[in-house]
Amino acid sequence: MRLEQGPSVALNVNGGLQALIEHPEFQWAWLMGDDHAFASDTLLRLLAHDRDIIVPLVVHKKPPYAPVLYTGIDAEQQLTVLNFVDFPPAGGLVEVFAAGSAGLLLKRAVVEKLNPPWMEYGRIASDRLSEDLWFCMKAREAGFAIWADLDTGLDHSGVHAVKPWRTPEGKWGVQLLMGGEMDLRLTLVTP
Repeated sequence: MRLEQGPSVALNVNGGLQALIEHPEFQWAWLMGDDHAFASDTLLRLLAHDRDIIVPLVVHKKPPYAPVLYTGIDAEQQLTVLNFVDFPPAGGLVEVFAAGSAGLLLKRAVVEKLNPPWMEYGRIASDRLSEDLWFCMKAREAGFAIWADLDTGLDHSGVHAVKPWRTPEGKWGVQLLMGGEMDLRLTLVTP
């Protein structure tokens, strides 16, 4: 295990991935930001899928609380979001064009095939394409598929935690969790 700290996500991730390269016994890299919470079995659930690249379901911590999962990129280099209304009601695994790096699990083979730096800032004109999405584009160009596990979610903390959620009827949405004395749960569900 290696912990990287500092203001640059890209530098921190690159340092951790370099440690993986330097230690042949390391077979996986699990990337996690400091503004996420997860269940104790999250990593085991992702590992069980045995995919080269897999992410849990994470939503943006600001409105409109969209999933950090993307289906493609247009001519203006803007990503198209995989919206809740397009999720399969039963959940499961879906292949995506790109995803954020929160909870991103990588096999060693991915890191070995891509040239460092693995994550970089400023590579794409759009302000919506950050270091993690640039990484996904490089990985796809190298022949790797990117998978999202819709049944394994992460809480994304800001002023409140935003948690991906599915009703028993298969409708998707988010819960806004505001702790303290009230422990308020506001649930937003797709139509």
